[in-house]
Amino acid sequence: DSAALRGYSFVDLICGKQLTDSTYKMFPDNLRAALVDYSQQGGGVLLSGMYIGSEAAAVNDTAFTRQILRYTYRGDHATRGGTMLLNRAAWPVQLVRLVTQPNPNIICCENAQGIMPVRGAVSIGTYTDSGMTAGIAYSGEYKMIALPFIMESVEDFGALYRNCVHYITQR
Repeated sequence: DSAALRGYSFVDLICGKQLTDSTYKMFPDNLRAALVDYSQQGGGVLLSGMYIGSEAAAVNDTAFTRQILRYTYRGDHATRGGTMLLNRAAWPVQLVRLVTQPNPNIICCENAQGIMPVRGAVSIGTYTDSGMTAGIAYSGEYKMIALPFIMESVEDFGALYRNCVHYITQR
């Protein structure tokens, strides 16, 4: 419900390892409608998840990701090593390490995806081993950051999260 989002500076939409299947839809119609309305009101969105790139392609609906989320899907397994170099101008933290192998300490993101910015969005960084875009940012009528990996899999999660929140909430 879009009314429930009003009054918040931004929405942190954590998709984790979720995929659309017979019982779950990553972007159900009511969530899509709420995000469209919220963005039209100038709200900010921070989206992260391992399959956010391929989700629209899998359900044959790329209009939502292009128009509102401001990215298109580029490919699976965008990094093996998990190192990302962030754009120096936009992000104080420049080298980010993503945990890509199972371990007892932190959730791993074994399939970070590549996405491409569209409709005025920009790349905020690339995976160093593939050169694919590791996230996009948009600043216009609303603010949007999309990260095609599990954000909690980043070794210095706190620093990356603070940068994202700062970007989205600065006016």
